[in-house]
Amino acid sequence: VKQFKTLVPGAHLERLALERAAQHQRGSAPLTLCVVASEARDLEAKLDKALTILGGIQESVMDIHGIFFSARPLAREGKLAFVFPGAGNAYAGMARELVLRFPDQMTGFQRKTVAPRRRSMEQWVHPREIFRRRHSRDEMRSANEMIWGAGYYTQMLSDALRFRMGVRPQAALGYSLGESSGLFALDAWNSVDELHQRLTTWPLITTEIAGPMNAVLRAWSRQGVDVSKLEGTSFWATYLLVCSPEEVYPHLKDEPLVHMAIINAPDECVIAGLHEGCKRVIEKVKRSAHFTPFPVAVHVPEVEEVEPEYRTLHTLPTQAPEGVTFYSSGIGRPYKMDQDNAAESIVAQAIRCVDFPKLVNQAYDDGIRIFVEVGPRGSCTRWIEKILDGRPFLAVASDRKGRSEFVNLLHVAAQLSAQGVDVDLKSLYAAEQAPPVVTLL
Repeated sequence: VKQFKTLVPGAHLERLALERAAQHQRGSAPLTLCVVASEARDLEAKLDKALTILGGIQESVMDIHGIFFSARPLAREGKLAFVFPGAGNAYAGMARELVLRFPDQMTGFQRKTVAPRRRSMEQWVHPREIFRRRHSRDEMRSANEMIWGAGYYTQMLSDALRFRMGVRPQAALGYSLGESSGLFALDAWNSVDELHQRLTTWPLITTEIAGPMNAVLRAWSRQGVDVSKLEGTSFWATYLLVCSPEEVYPHLKDEPLVHMAIINAPDECVIAGLHEGCKRVIEKVKRSAHFTPFPVAVHVPEVEEVEPEYRTLHTLPTQAPEGVTFYSSGIGRPYKMDQDNAAESIVAQAIRCVDFPKLVNQAYDDGIRIFVEVGPRGSCTRWIEKILDGRPFLAVASDRKGRSEFVNLLHVAAQLSAQGVDVDLKSLYAAEQAPPVVTLL
């Protein structure tokens, strides 16, 4: 480290990073220190900090500002999984920087559809009204816009990680509708246009479990509920509660039209159902609650009303990606990838609560130690950190809203390299003015 530091003053930082990346042969370094820096002074300061930390015989360094090292790299014995977040994480402007810096990243999405601009929801994802207040960047969108926008960005990030950076997942975990995004992103599914046609023309998404939610009303009517006053109203709601599910379950007994939809982490869960019922549960729990702007009934028993249609919707030509084990968030364990099993897995998580801690713990028991979140924001990473707290693991998000998408990829590359994952660092320095990742042997 001291020797390398002497090369920094006056050096062209990107060229220096390229040279170091070229010397860093895949699998050749027993231990790797990685630094993300924006300029020479930043790099020198971080190298000094790294020397101080490593001089204290610290086994691991995970400095959020860009210093990463592990004396016991997790990739030596553990496996790596891609984790795909839900469509509710979609936001306007995602993928914009990635497309501008690496235009060829569009290829993976383009080859799966004859209409990539419409399928990506590009007028929302890449809004032109920069100086107008026509749309808030976080304004609630339709279910289809959020599903397709998130899926588009997920494909972009997956291709960047796999084909540009050479990161090969050995497992795939999907959270909520992210399970479908993951099937496309890893090329198990490729029929984008077929699914788009079904989603936009079949009543399942437009009127049954979204929009007027006719399937929900039919299910409730069969339970003896007078739904006449609910028709034509926004009667459905989804809320994130910052508390354990155990604190919520007792109060759901008094609200048959409200359900535990998702368990995110030991101290965070999601309820969904009749809006007024959700409010009553929240009032009794007396914990922080946040309305979730995703207007779809999913992960609840009401979806059983349209279970056959939901299965048919997700029955698509399927191929099993080599070397990747797929996990079902509905049953919390892996399944053999084929057309019927993939559709059944999607149905399983639509009609019942998604227990994300159960899924993550199962993957950990199966040897997964590195979790790379592939999709917008970084919520799954935060939950995994809570679920696996106290155990050796790495959870890293490929996107964090508000941070440069490219800089975030550099942080991902640095953290993975420090944990012994083979990453093609050279591919990240193709664009001019790129802040470098510096890898030290």
